[in-house]
Parts: sequence; C-alpha cells; structure tokens
Amino acid sequence: HSHSKKLHSVCRVRVRGARRMPTQGLHAHAGSAGVDLLLDEWERRRETAGELIPHCGHGPLLLFRRWSEGGASRLFWACAASRGRKRGGGSTEGECLAHCWDDKRRESPPHCIHPPWQEHDDHRHIHGVPPTKLAYCTVCNSSFRRGPTPTKLGPHKGHKVFHCHKVARPTEILWPLAVDTKNAQYFFSRQAVEWTVEQLARMATTRVVCLGTPRLHETLRADGRFSSLLLDLDARFAWFHAAGFARFNMGNGHFFDGVEGEPSSEVAEFLASATAVVVDPPFGLHPAALGRTLRLLWQRAVPPPEELPTLLFFPYFLEKGVAAALPSLSVSDYEVSYDNHPTYHGRQRTRGSPVRVYSNVPDTQLVLPAAEGYTFCTPCARYVAPTNKHCDKCGCCPSRDGRRWVHCERCRTCVKPGRIHCDVCKRCQPPGHDCDAFPLSSGRCHVCGSTEHKRIWHDSHDMHDRHGISVSCEKSPAAPEKKRRVATATEEWDVAIVPHR
Repeated sequence: HSHSKKLHSVCRVRVRGARRMPTQGLHAHAGSAGVDLLLDEWERRRETAGELIPHCGHGPLLLFRRWSEGGASRLFWACAASRGRKRGGGSTEGECLAHCWDDKRRESPPHCIHPPWQEHDDHRHIHGVPPTKLAYCTVCNSSFRRGPTPTKLGPHKGHKVFHCHKVARPTEILWPLAVDTKNAQYFFSRQAVEWTVEQLARMATTRVVCLGTPRLHETLRADGRFSSLLLDLDARFAWFHAAGFARFNMGNGHFFDGVEGEPSSEVAEFLASATAVVVDPPFGLHPAALGRTLRLLWQRAVPPPEELPTLLFFPYFLEKGVAAALPSLSVSDYEVSYDNHPTYHGRQRTRGSPVRVYSNVPDTQLVLPAAEGYTFCTPCARYVAPTNKHCDKCGCCPSRDGRRWVHCERCRTCVKPGRIHCDVCKRCQPPGHDCDAFPLSSGRCHVCGSTEHKRIWHDSHDMHDRHGISVSCEKSPAAPEKKRRVATATEEWDVAIVPHR
C-alpha cells in the first residue's frame, strides 16, 4: 500500500505480543507519555484565513501533540505519508524528513527531501511521459523512454524489458516497495482478490474506487462488469496506466495531479459517479485520518450522512480505533492473506493473518466462502469463521483472533484461551502476569493519573481554553455505539502505539 461527526481524533491501541512501531509521523522519545493526532484542530486551522499550514512533497502536514512525563506537551507537524522518524532527526531510506514544531513553523519550515513527482528513484526525465512511450526493466527496476527500434535499449540491453502500455498486471512485475514506515507494499493473494470481486458483484456495484489496492484494480479492469479508479501513493503505476490512476495520499486526502491538492476533472468525474470503495491502507495510518479521507471520498458521490458501500482491509486488533473513526463499519471474520507478506499469508502464522474486512454492508449480505470453512450464524445473523463458536451467555460469536474463546463466569464474558481469572486484577490474565503492572497501564490518564478521564480530555481542555470555551473536568464521552461487541475487558489497552505491517 503505497500507503462527519466531530470527534477527538485519538487512537490508543496496544497489542500484546505485537511488534511495537511508532504511529503515523512519530517516533517514541525517552520520557514521552504518548502522541495524539489533533485532527479537529488541524481542520480548524485549514479553514482559518491566514493560518500557515506546513506542506511537504506529500501535501499538508498533520498536526500532533507530544506529551512528556509530568503533563507538559508540545504541538508539532509531521508528514502524512511517512510514519516513522529516527530519534536523531534522520530517517530510514525513502523516508520523508518533513517535521517541525508548531511554535517554530514560521522561522523553521519543514523540508521534504522527496519531490512530489517521484520518490523512489530519479525519474525526472520520464515524468509525464505516456505509457505508450515507456518501457520497464525488471532487472534495474526502472522505467525509461523506448528507443526508435527494439535494439535501442542502452544499459538495459540483455535485460527483461516490457512495453509499459502492454502490461495489464504491473503488480506481477514491479518490485514491491519495502519501507515499512512509509510505503511497504503487500499485494492481495488470489483468494482475497477473487472473494472481493465476487462480493462487489453481489453488491451490484459497477464503478469502484480502489484505494491502495492495485492488484484488485488490475483484476477489475480485466472484468467487463466493472470500471475502476486506482488511488495510490506509488507514482510508478502512472507508467502503466494511461487512465484510471491518480496519485493520492490517503493520510491527508491530497491529490498530486490536480490543483491545490484537488483531483483532476477526470478523476473528480469518476468519484462523483462511484458506487463502492475498497481500501487497503498502511496499518500505521491513524484510523481518524483514514476516516476523514473516506468521508471526503463518500461526499463526492453521495450527500452526507449517506455513505458509499465500503470494504476496508485492516487488522482486527485495531477495531477499537476503526469504531471510533468510522462507527458505521463493523468487522467481519474474513481472514485476508497477502502473497508477498512474510507472515500474513496464512502459512507461517499459527492463527493465520490478522487482517479482516470492515464494512458498512449489512452483515447478511457480506457472504464469506463456505469452501474456506465459513458458516452462517443464525443468532448473530452473520457469517463467522469455523473457530468462532456462538456463546449463548454472551449472545455473540466473540472470537477475533482465529481461536476459539472460552466463557469466564466471573468476568461474565468470553476470553482468549489460556487466560485464567486473577482475583487481584479482577479479570482474566495470562499465567505469570505481573499484577502490580496492570493498574499502571489501564484506566488512568497518562498525563495526570486520574481515573476520571483519559488523556484526550487534556487535548480538549487545552484547545477549548485557547479559544475561549469553558470545559469542565468530567469523564470522557462514551464511545459511539457499536454494531457488535468491540472489545472485552481482556482486550482493552491504552497507549499511543500501533504496529505496522
């Protein structure tokens, strides 16, 4: 992946045993109490005349707040496409260095090392050249102008070269990008693509926006039942698609080919007549930023609060963040696999891929393949995985991770297998856990330690106080009502860390 209702855009998720990676545009500092994305404040500033919004080659930067131990905080801006920076201010290969403190943005504006037209190699000489005049070398992983005769290949002589306009499936020959914190590309497996196409046909949709799903886009273009538009951060797809592609940053909703971040007239015309959206975002993308991008795309086709039928491919352990940002989407049990991911292909992980499909399509219409063992649960009125057994006491099929959960009478809910009830923690915990550590990491504000509110309250109080709005210290507002159970007490965590692929 090459890479509404007002809500405070904060997502705090920890996954036990997951690889810890920084959230979008951030890196964890020693002494840091966490980082929050201030999407509401970012929107307010963009709508205010005279406000300076820092930009880089990937569009407007996003606004964050970094908390320090003791309650102090500072606002900063970071690239919406890159999700990690080294502690010393540097970056990994291919990373964008755009970053600045909010109070220093005028005297020290951010600098982006990547021009907007291309980030991976220096292809300035072919920018804007149509695919009919380009060739792609699989050995050099680069595109170049075709010579007047087939023998004029220059340094690519003897290499495997394709005429770009004749390549119907670029994902089968392109080298996948591999910067985990920015543009790591993982392509759907054949089974995932086939199921998605069948589901789109079942939904009677014909014009599909493929957001970060190039392999699905290729399949839909070859299928006479669909028209497809690919929106992706990877500029290389322009080498192969003369039409039906637009470079797009789903972190901030920025179009690269239009004027001032808006889509071109051809892209805007397709979006206005779109009938469905399929999105496979980078897993480090903040759910609130993703929610804003999807709402912008929906509003180009249907008037709010209507939504286009949407299929979102995202890990099950980020369900809480998705529910807060996109409450109309609910998670299904369908396990999504990828061809080139080291573990998310269902062959090396004990529990298979953690990626699931979130959708605003009615559960009864989201049909999961019986050939893969999925069955229909009549009490829940939805399709479930073979390991997800209905619990009459909970009134649902509770499993999310591919294992069969067990009911705990004392917790009055189903818990993950292997958990035992702890009288000290008053909940089911893994054997050998540290009881003293649990109260410090759950149910308390990271800034002041209060049990009456979460860290998000300080964001609200600070912003409202600066703009003359009084706020009282009360408990955080209740989360939006979910279609189904989102998390049991054994799954709730509260830190500003999400894993990347």
